[in-house]
Amino acid sequence: MNTQTQDDPLIAFAGIVWSSPQPGLRFKEAMRGGRRIRQIEMDESFVEADWCRTGHVGFVIEGTLAIDFDGHVVEFKAGDALCIAPGEASRHKARAVGEKVLLFVVD
Repeated sequence: MNTQTQDDPLIAFAGIVWSSPQPGLRFKEAMRGGRRIRQIEMDESFVEADWCRTGHVGFVIEGTLAIDFDGHVVEFKAGDALCIAPGEASRHKARAVGEKVLLFVVD
């Protein structure tokens, strides 16, 4: 059972249930200080239908993440951080390169 609150400084992802909004994507989520903090796992079957315009700061824990910035693709490998500004100029789509990617993201 997840008994964490918005004021709790600890986010114990092990106690949070996975959400799977679409094939190939699942995440665990907590809210702190108006920020959404997620542990995200995606596999090669995940396809983003629309461009994301949300700003993100994150860290690739495992695997390789490819992000398409409207035709310019950047690959982030395990140990790399990402910092994407919000808005139309930074619109993007993410996908896993290989079997699986696991990352930590704040937006």
